[in-house]
Amino acid sequence: VHKITIVSRGRAGGYVMPLPTSDTMLRTKEQFEDDITAAMGGRAAEELVFNQLTTGASNDLMQATRMARAMVTQFGMSDKLGPRAYGANSGPIFLGRDMGEVRDYSEQYAEEIDNEVKRILQTGYQRARNLLSENRQRMEQLVEILMERETLDSAEFVEIMEGTHPGLQPAPSAE
Repeated sequence: VHKITIVSRGRAGGYVMPLPTSDTMLRTKEQFEDDITAAMGGRAAEELVFNQLTTGASNDLMQATRMARAMVTQFGMSDKLGPRAYGANSGPIFLGRDMGEVRDYSEQYAEEIDNEVKRILQTGYQRARNLLSENRQRMEQLVEILMERETLDSAEFVEIMEGTHPGLQPAPSAE
């Protein structure tokens, strides 16, 4: 996390801005899975806290879907479908297809690709829900501080998650 804010910008009601930890051309399957889990966090928080869903996470869902589809179709990161690229990114444009997509696989594989993308997204969503449930108190403390300050940087976010931020109330004793 580089910056986190509840200040609306455009269609976003707030956002978390990630900052790459290094310049890298290569990404691992685990990095994609972590990014998908992070993208699902807002939607999972809506369901967990308010027991309802809104349009607030629409861009996050699009980004997570794009990553999951790339994992399966471009990078061979699916145990089920194996190390193969599905579809090419050049060729004529036809109605009902992505711009420039050449489909070099059958309807059966299209269905398997969709199922695998869905599985990856559902796994990331469940992982986000579990992390938020396990860290609900920290999440609520983060929200309280954001309501006061509106924007936090990376160091402040880490302090809140570690429980060392000066704005945190001491945890109630177990006595």
